[in-house]
Amino acid sequence: MDKNKLNKMIRRVLIVILGSIIMSAGISFYLKAGYGADPLSVFISGLSGKTGISYGQASASFMLVLALVIFFLDKRRLGAGTIMNALLVGIFVDIFMLLDIYAFLPLSFAPVILLVAIVVTGIGLGVYISAGLGEGASDAVMVYLHKKFNFQVRWVRMAMDLFYLILGALLGGQLGIGTVLSMLFTGFIIDRTLNIMRKLF
Repeated sequence: MDKNKLNKMIRRVLIVILGSIIMSAGISFYLKAGYGADPLSVFISGLSGKTGISYGQASASFMLVLALVIFFLDKRRLGAGTIMNALLVGIFVDIFMLLDIYAFLPLSFAPVILLVAIVVTGIGLGVYISAGLGEGASDAVMVYLHKKFNFQVRWVRMAMDLFYLILGALLGGQLGIGTVLSMLFTGFIIDRTLNIMRKLF
């Protein structure tokens, strides 16, 4: 591998790490605000509550299982970023939760924390995706179903979100206005972030 390719790969890996850390901070804001989270996080929080393991451990475990499933179905959908993101988000969400920097804020700040969660999570996802080192495990499943059965991506995404919400609700995950807001605005924030990252890199 020549020097330019090596530098490019190092930069992409660093972008995955940065995006995963930002995304983890956003998820921890969701959990601390207490107004509900995005559909996948609702499911993960429910899974965490039922199994007694931390959110990060539940997230990493579930994502790695999904990655394994996709490996056997269509390994072209996976990349180094898929595994890195699964592990890093699991680790850093738990770190942010343990730091508990939110404890210094009054309860009246919870709606502000929720808004920050939506923006920060969307930015983190956009930064991570811009690295181009593989789709997130859940997104890889979505793309596989889209290509395999020729369903429109938006319908597959809506079906998966509904699936996560139902399972999350049954497991006692955090549902609330934050869940609705995340479904309305996260995609827009990801799109804007991707546009900015393309201009920068």
